[in-house]
Amino acid sequence: MTYSEDHAEWGDFYPVYDAPDEATAIHMCSLLRGGGLEARIRSAQIPCFDGAFASAVGYWGQVVVPKREVLVAANLVEAIRRELRCTGER
Repeated sequence: MTYSEDHAEWGDFYPVYDAPDEATAIHMCSLLRGGGLEARIRSAQIPCFDGAFASAVGYWGQVVVPKREVLVAANLVEAIRRELRCTGER
């Protein structure tokens, strides 16, 4: 995939959550979709490197939303993270 193809695919989507692993990315994406947002997961991994890039970039992947939903999504992510901290989850 070239830069222009990648930009066309993700150009209008902005990260709202850096997920430490795939399961957490799926969970957060599902919660945002349940809130009516058009959330997607953008992996930062390259298959042949078996997760090596997670330590290099600091996250497994990102949950992204369209620009028009960034503020709502960021507030939902913060509320979810705050609730998880209260219950002892990550």
